[in-house]
Amino acid sequence: MRAMARSDKKPSGDANRRGPQHKSTEQDQPGAKRPPVIADNTAIKLELEWSEVKPVYQAALKQQAQHVKQPGFRQGKVPLSVAEDVIGRPKLIEKTLEQLLPDHYNQAIAASAYRPVTQPEFKPLKLEFGQSWEVEAQFAQAPQVKLDRYQHHVKKGLEAARQEITRRQAQPKKQQAQRPVDQPAGFDEAQLRLQHVYQALVTALQPAIPQLLLKERTKHELYHLVTSLDNLKISLDDYLARRQQSFEQLSQELAISALGQLQLEAILSAIIEHANLKPASKDVAAQQAGLKKRYGNDIPQTELERHAHNLVTREMLTTHLLSL
Repeated sequence: MRAMARSDKKPSGDANRRGPQHKSTEQDQPGAKRPPVIADNTAIKLELEWSEVKPVYQAALKQQAQHVKQPGFRQGKVPLSVAEDVIGRPKLIEKTLEQLLPDHYNQAIAASAYRPVTQPEFKPLKLEFGQSWEVEAQFAQAPQVKLDRYQHHVKKGLEAARQEITRRQAQPKKQQAQRPVDQPAGFDEAQLRLQHVYQALVTALQPAIPQLLLKERTKHELYHLVTSLDNLKISLDDYLARRQQSFEQLSQELAISALGQLQLEAILSAIIEHANLKPASKDVAAQQAGLKKRYGNDIPQTELERHAHNLVTREMLTTHLLSL
């Protein structure tokens, strides 16, 4: 098995799509060139030798032939040449690739410097009998983030938050009294400051998100929405009808939301690494104990440890950002 790799860097056709949180900055001024926000996937070409393909194809043919019924033959006794015509080569090729591609892909990735963050999608390039087969595997790697002057962007977000807080505090007392009693002012202000910081970072840095990563996240968001609707005994069709929205419009809305989420996650991960934010073991252990007390044995131990580590890291990140 041989693998030839290439990394696609060209912007896709919808590369200029932006989430609703994006606002105009100095980068949006006339003559300024914005980077693409959607990146092509990484692709590698897998080559499967015919000497390996042929026995797997024949095994798939024999297995599928067991279910073929033809006049004049008992089930499972149809000649393989006849069964192949009945089943069809496309289905047999699909079964063959299902057997071969996972191992070939994993070997190619292990021998490379690539670090996929999604499952691969395969595209046949050459499937001629008697010759080597070629298949392209596409996957997404973690988004690359350039943290140029990120502290400056954080400070701009904090200043925007300060102005909004001042404006809110200047509102008539009657409007301030509408604040829910279970939400203290300090909590609201901290959240507001963080939201402005996030918005400023995403708007300014705009990391490009690979297509396949965005596709997977959008599917996840759609699944989560459908599951929530099922719990409320509402069908997706009814939901769309109430919103006077088509499925395509909903999909685009979810994709835009997913794009913003992925960009923010990529930026925050880069800042955590840049600022060398590593939680202390005692802090993680304390957080883990609190989670254990709250959820009991409902969460597996490894997941509990990971969740506790992430929570403490996120607290450190929040403190870091709000102190700039």
